[in-house]
Amino acid sequence: MTMRAAARAAGLLLALVGFALSAEARAETIEWRNGRWFDGQGFVARTFYSVDGVLTETKPPGIASSVDLSGKFVVPPFGDAHHHGIDSAEGLDAKIARFVEHGIFYVKNPNVIPDLLTPEVRQRLNRPDSIDVVFSNGGLTASGGHPVKLTPASPRAACSRACGQRTWRTKPTS
Repeated sequence: MTMRAAARAAGLLLALVGFALSAEARAETIEWRNGRWFDGQGFVARTFYSVDGVLTETKPPGIASSVDLSGKFVVPPFGDAHHHGIDSAEGLDAKIARFVEHGIFYVKNPNVIPDLLTPEVRQRLNRPDSIDVVFSNGGLTASGGHPVKLTPASPRAACSRACGQRTWRTKPTS
């Protein structure tokens, strides 16, 4: 199996594990056996247990159900530390689904407009069946700085706007 195929299988498997750890399954103790778990260096055959929504290698006294991972690869969830797309209700469900599908459970938006983070948006985030998101709620920038049009009509005009100059000088003045 190629590394890419293993990563895709691991992402799917992780999504299944995440689903199993959802609110409905938190009280149930599940054994996850015959998996190849990533330990930071490689994949190691191990058995884990989810007990009250917490993943552990310590075997609990009782197991409600068992899942045979059949030698599949399991990796920790990924995080996206710089993503501006989780910023409003527009297309939010599709974005959440795409992140979860690819094993990305943690997202940080470093520059969001707080007024767009309505209660509706906040209620769909930071839940066991969604993604965890943190927001910086507005970036710091200089006058005329980012966000400005990233492809200006001319570099000279962009520099003039960013520097607050009305004219462009090509020679130093005395």
